Amino acid sequence: MTTSLALSRQAVAHTERFGRYIVVGIVLATFGPYITGSVRTEQVAVYAVVVFIAPAFLRRFFGNSDASFLIPWCLYVLAATFGVLFPSEISGRWVGGNVLAGYDGMLVPLAIMLIVWSVVPRVDAPVILATVSRVVAAAMAVNGLLAIINIRVDLSSYLRPFWSTASSEVLSVAERAAQLGRYGGIFNQPAEAGALYGFAGLAAIYVWRRRPLLLALVIGLITIGGLLSVSKIFILGGLPLILFYWLKTQEKGKKIGLVVGVAFLAFGVLQSGLFAAWSGTQYLARLIDPQGGLLSFYTAGRTGADSGVSQVVAEVLHTSPLVGMGAGGWLIAYDSAIAESMAMGGILGLVLYVAVLVAVLALSRRLVDHELRFFSLLFGILLVGSSTGFSPLTANRVSTIVWVFLALFALCRERRPGGSSGSNTIDDTSSRPLGAVAH
Repeated sequence: MTTSLALSRQAVAHTERFGRYIVVGIVLATFGPYITGSVRTEQVAVYAVVVFIAPAFLRRFFGNSDASFLIPWCLYVLAATFGVLFPSEISGRWVGGNVLAGYDGMLVPLAIMLIVWSVVPRVDAPVILATVSRVVAAAMAVNGLLAIINIRVDLSSYLRPFWSTASSEVLSVAERAAQLGRYGGIFNQPAEAGALYGFAGLAAIYVWRRRPLLLALVIGLITIGGLLSVSKIFILGGLPLILFYWLKTQEKGKKIGLVVGVAFLAFGVLQSGLFAAWSGTQYLARLIDPQGGLLSFYTAGRTGADSGVSQVVAEVLHTSPLVGMGAGGWLIAYDSAIAESMAMGGILGLVLYVAVLVAVLALSRRLVDHELRFFSLLFGILLVGSSTGFSPLTANRVSTIVWVFLALFALCRERRPGGSSGSNTIDDTSSRPLGAVAH
């Protein structure tokens, strides 16, 4: 009996380590460069795991999967496929986009769900979630440091492999943004950098809230990096949520100290001359003194009758209202999840995309651990807010990190009465409490 129990515990430990290595490996690969053409490191990692590893663990997937995410996203892919199989007779005012690229954006989330729910034992999800939070927070802090260095030293030749594999004669989005003083580190799009800075800041507070000095260092680098990207998603969404969450986690007697400490840190950064050498100061100052209508300015022209979003919506309603133009959509910048989901899946696609966002917000109510519940709620709020500027559920790099978090959140949810996920899998032999997370 003792031998069997020891072997069972050993097997559980091996399973936990395996799941952690796979998930953390995918997260690390997300911060890797382009390999060739438009193929990024994490795409190779994700699809390789799906092909070679995940099928062996499908039994656990069916017990761990969360229908509130899986079903609407599968239907979203199906809606986009209708537009490919039965294209509209009216092509619309723009050139059609790349169908493979469109499917990649939609299939990576499915692959992430398949991997995480297959290789991560449910009982180990909180521990692996904490590990992922540390990795993402540390990686974005390093990215913030790169952005700081980039103010004084041109790192474009070193960072270009992370932006694009196109000829150096063709300016990438990151290089055009840098001309305005917007530095996103390894990220090509400022919106992508801003969103991940926000998610990373929340994750850092979740895992290091009891280590104030380390947390202050990480949050400081993340905040400066987010400011240097001049991403409205971070400045207007991520940063306020980070500060609110940080204050919320402090004991009553320490809240004032935190506010004073943040004020002194901000003053010290300003006095250091860092921002004096930054060419994007005026661009950032525009957020304080906006020109024109407030809503139009802070949404970068995404609202109004003549906005890019409204034009896409109007064109979809004119060409193929129900299922849109298919997975390829149009070869344009969508500037919001509304425009992208409408272009690729029509009204049906928009409804299903919104259903996923609603499921994210509702997920926190099914989490037992109070700290995890609050973290997931703020994560969901930032995710919904980010959707007004781009599509965080399908965007390069961002979607991989987001879906890893969502899949792990789903594994931490409260078990349904009268049933347990994966009752025949090895993770049921462990008695570790669901909320046991090492911080």
